[in-house]
Amino acid sequence: MSTYKLSDVTALNGNPVVQINNSDSVLGAVPGSLVQIGTEQIVFLDSVDIENSQITLTAPWPYADTVNAECTIAPITAVSSLLNAISNANQLISKTIGMAQKSTLFNYSSVAKIIAAVLSGELTAGISVTTDGYYDDSYVGD
Repeated sequence: MSTYKLSDVTALNGNPVVQINNSDSVLGAVPGSLVQIGTEQIVFLDSVDIENSQITLTAPWPYADTVNAECTIAPITAVSSLLNAISNANQLISKTIGMAQKSTLFNYSSVAKIIAAVLSGELTAGISVTTDGYYDDSYVGD
């Protein structure tokens, strides 16, 4: 996603709504994006109102009134997606380790093979596994 540059906005202290004073467009800007108005510290975007040429911040503008200032909006959805993927992977690994710590019914040669078994449905909650292998090419047990 692109970074949006607005050349003329007004942000009033205590108000989360920022007025776009010209025809600059933020079509496609998404909630959660980083917003910097003038030289103030970064705040976050809550929503965009294209019809009224406004953006709304997640919290009221905490700085002094800023009139006719430049504004940059930097979408961070790619970072959010990456963090969600990492979180999901951590949850899967935690579940796999939890299953492996119960009494042994299956012994897989690697954590990768255990994860593959969980994803395929071969292993479900209540089935215990262990691993004592260090690479994916050997299978131990049944």
